[in-house]
Amino acid sequence: GDGDTTITWPAGTLPPPGGKPEASIDSDGAYLTPFAGYVVVGSDNGVQVKTRNAASALTDANFTVRLK
Repeated sequence: GDGDTTITWPAGTLPPPGGKPEASIDSDGAYLTPFAGYVVVGSDNGVQVKTRNAASALTDANFTVRLK
């Protein structure tokens, strides 16, 4: 849905997480700090990013996520 993105990769492709992922917004406009967290989807690993506008509504935005 809007503002809720999950990126997955096969288990074992990347090293295990060493810390919480970080996300930042790359779009113009007013946005809250995005949420980023690791998830497991089936047998795949992934990261979920939620982006919200200044009114706190989930909305699509360009972002960068850094895995740690």
